[in-house]
Amino acid sequence: MNDRSQIEKVEFTNLDNVFTIGPRVLIEVDEIKSKTIALTIGTRSTERDGKTIGVLRKKGKKAFSEMCNDDEIPAIGDTVGFIKYAGFEVKIEDRYYRIVNDEDICVLERGSIKND
Repeated sequence: MNDRSQIEKVEFTNLDNVFTIGPRVLIEVDEIKSKTIALTIGTRSTERDGKTIGVLRKKGKKAFSEMCNDDEIPAIGDTVGFIKYAGFEVKIEDRYYRIVNDEDICVLERGSIKND
């Protein structure tokens, strides 16, 4: 059994020097910017943990190249929702990020948070 609390956190010192490779993206996951989203599936409504919501900060060169129409491709600064256990967490300059595959992003809100 995989105990997520035992996974070592990865820490980098400078966001400008961090690049995602291939179809991966870097999503900022900040408690302040996190949201709870209400989902209605059939006749059931449920709320999902906001930690699966974040702001897209970087994209690999191949991210979204094979899976999206042009109007579905997230831009830097868009809020995206991703699969709860996707990717891994990194800490850069005292902020938390998740590196996930592009295919793990399943919802998009355009231009909701401005780029810092």
